[in-house]
Amino acid sequence: MAVDKLQVIQTYTVDEIAVILDIGRNASYTLVNDTLFSCIRVGNLIRIPCSSFNAWFYDDKIVSYDKLDIKKQVYKISEISKILNIKKTSSYALIKDTVFVSLKIGNSIRIPIESFNTWLNDR
Repeated sequence: MAVDKLQVIQTYTVDEIAVILDIGRNASYTLVNDTLFSCIRVGNLIRIPCSSFNAWFYDDKIVSYDKLDIKKQVYKISEISKILNIKKTSSYALIKDTVFVSLKIGNSIRIPIESFNTWLNDR
């Protein structure tokens, strides 16, 4: 079978998920084990299909089958507070009012940069 006829599934590693979500390695393994998105296990290796992770990350609004840049794709509450020059409690209020998408990962809350920037630019 020729290589060009093989369907290539792009995947993330658990460490790449940790970088994208700006969380620790243990938290990323916990997230993968919570089965919020599909994963492929081969021996000790865990791979997460880009399509499955991206659908979860973007809340099924945008499904990109391409791999995201492996860089931080989220803001922390403290970063939102600094950007908007508000207190953390006000940032939590914005999340409670669901003015932009937020992800709860363990005890951490992360806001996708794209979601936040869209909300900010619409103001």
